[in-house]
Amino acid sequence: MRQKSRTEETLLGEVARAVKPYGLRLKVLQRESHAGADRANAKVRIRHSEGQLDLTAEIALHLTTSNYGPVAGRLRKSSHKGILISDYISPGLAERLREQEVPFLDAAGNVFLRDRGLYVWVTGRRNQLEIQRAKGRVRAFHPSGLKLIFALLCQPDLVQADYRTLAKVTETALGTVHLVLRDLVEERYVQRIGRTRRALLRPRELLDAWVPMFLRDLRPRLLLGRFAAPNLDWWQQSEIRVYDALWAGEPAGARLTGFLKPGTLTLYAERLPAKLLVDQRLKRDEEGRVEIFQKFWKFPDAAADLGLVPPILAYADLLAIGDGRTLETAERLFEQRIDGSFRSYLAHAAG
Repeated sequence: MRQKSRTEETLLGEVARAVKPYGLRLKVLQRESHAGADRANAKVRIRHSEGQLDLTAEIALHLTTSNYGPVAGRLRKSSHKGILISDYISPGLAERLREQEVPFLDAAGNVFLRDRGLYVWVTGRRNQLEIQRAKGRVRAFHPSGLKLIFALLCQPDLVQADYRTLAKVTETALGTVHLVLRDLVEERYVQRIGRTRRALLRPRELLDAWVPMFLRDLRPRLLLGRFAAPNLDWWQQSEIRVYDALWAGEPAGARLTGFLKPGTLTLYAERLPAKLLVDQRLKRDEEGRVEIFQKFWKFPDAAADLGLVPPILAYADLLAIGDGRTLETAERLFEQRIDGSFRSYLAHAAG
């Protein structure tokens, strides 16, 4: 049986109990929920031996080093002193948050909190509930399902397509399409309307769920190779479509936002573009800064006319790099190229 999703109320109670042994008393002063999202804002008070802290909390579930950027960005930009509250913060993510001075609490008892006369740093505590949740992950977030979700995020109207069309544009089996859509309905990412119609719900939350699973379970399988290059400046003059390839990651982020000088060149192609390797003198190197992945979608996208992958994929690849430059570019990309299309779709679907 699939484990019931945590509610924010349940999570806050678990976190309060987990941090109590450290002499921290967590109290919720005010809740301001965003219906249907996996996050909510809250006003919280943390009492400790030296006093108390009143903070604005950003509640976010299922965070990883790949998808935490937007949440941390919102906390850094907030005019109020804030704290991140989550179900589980891994040791790697905990270290990144501490480096960026983002305080956090989680339900396993991992903590980073600094105040006058107070410094609490706890990491490495395991969360058994998260282990069980991972074991019971739905079919939609298996690699084949991730391809279908990608198509729906890029072109939400595809949710209305018949199973054969969806199977064709995502190169997945008909049975897989059926199972994935069933799971998306059960998880309330897709709504059935009548006997034949479907609508995509909560695309932002679906994107947040998709990114870490894509980066962990699908993207590594797509890697065709990493390469060293004499320099990285050639990407600006190269007509990448000549090589039947598309820019992703930092080059795509740079062109779509006008922000960022790429330190890594990421491409997607049907197969390894041999002519590109010769023309740019690329040599195989596991530490190389040119990475080429196999293209995994068949639907047309306007970005391809510019030699770019769909913005959704560029966004995920930027989060995969995960440094300050790429996280900020990912935020800009979402705001400029992704959020508006989600809002337009939802407004149209509601009408």
